[in-house]
Amino acid sequence: MCESDSRITGRDKILVNILFARVTDFNKPRGNMVSLTDMQNALGEICAYQDAHPHLQQCAGFLYNAIDLGDRAIQAEESVDVIIMGMNPGENPKHKDNISPNSKNRWRHLCEEFSAPLGKSWVMSELFFWSSNNLDVLRQCVDDFENNLFENDLSFCAKLNKRLIAFHSPKIVLQPGLTWSVYAREHYDLTHVQSVPGRRGTLIEHHILPDGTPWLVTPHWTSAFGFSSDDRGKIKDYALRAITA
Repeated sequence: MCESDSRITGRDKILVNILFARVTDFNKPRGNMVSLTDMQNALGEICAYQDAHPHLQQCAGFLYNAIDLGDRAIQAEESVDVIIMGMNPGENPKHKDNISPNSKNRWRHLCEEFSAPLGKSWVMSELFFWSSNNLDVLRQCVDDFENNLFENDLSFCAKLNKRLIAFHSPKIVLQPGLTWSVYAREHYDLTHVQSVPGRRGTLIEHHILPDGTPWLVTPHWTSAFGFSSDDRGKIKDYALRAITA
């Protein structure tokens, strides 16, 4: 039951500048179009949805509009500059907050690292709100193609995440995890701008929301292999260019 680039040079740099010039034609004024009450109501809607769907009731918790991790995550009440859009939250029932202190601290540090050059504040949400121990467990939980459980869940989450984006009117959305890029494109009306290659495949997928807000998809920030400090620097440089060009 639910409880409440400076590193991009030469011809590539020229092409990127042209692309950014086109994207920034969409620049829009910042300002909330959704009230705090609407955001608070969203939490009740998530709980009601989970209670109505047995396949979600085994999940230990959910994450939405949060400025911290764990079951006691604090919800953001003021607009932020950066939305970090994860895939789905992990869980570790051995810990009272459903996440180990080390994992919590590491993830907070990564969020701060990637957000710091872009604005004064950030908030976390997920493409799929509910937690699982890993992606394989999640797939077992929602593996019901006949009833379209997974697609229905993603559509529900997208509806509330669009409310989240309207409330915060962020400068940028950062999505760590290329695996779920296809779901973001399908459910958030994204327009693809370009993909930036890295040493081991795609480093950045640059999309924009209908209002022109940049949405960048990158390798997951906790990737153990093939994600270097140089890659991190390129992502931060590119993101800063996306919001300031």
